[in-house]
Amino acid sequence: MKINLYLLAILIVAFCAINICSQDIEEKKDQPSILWGVKFYPVIYGDEDDGLPERIKGRGIIEEITESLISCGAFHWNGTAKIKLLKKVKGYRNEYVYVAVSCFFIRNENLNKVIEFKLSKLRNGEMPGGITFNSIDSKRTAFYRFNKILKNKKLPQKR
Repeated sequence: MKINLYLLAILIVAFCAINICSQDIEEKKDQPSILWGVKFYPVIYGDEDDGLPERIKGRGIIEEITESLISCGAFHWNGTAKIKLLKKVKGYRNEYVYVAVSCFFIRNENLNKVIEFKLSKLRNGEMPGGITFNSIDSKRTAFYRFNKILKNKKLPQKR
């Protein structure tokens, strides 16, 4: 009985997640969906014509995250991060870079950390699994994905 309730809960969450994360409906591309009082925005995929570099190497502070609602296991879930660049990156015109992250669950300890990274532009179908939870409004800026995290350290707390 306990297993059946667990499976039913997973199916309900999966159904809701698929509906809120669906990006195939053209009229909803710019509009957030709301689930449990949280706004979820579509993940914007990169293409050749968006004017953004294919790869980025940089350093920044993780300012905002969206955790996946469930940890990875039988299903694969993804989250997102908003990173404030500490230094301009050649060919990238934005102050922030937006990153989709595989199996991003219970990661609040990553907030306010300085990381050095290598990123690649996120293309449709490149994230493992199929559902990426994103409560970060990238203002139609394409997301990237991590190739490598070079350094990760927590910022000192402000007093």
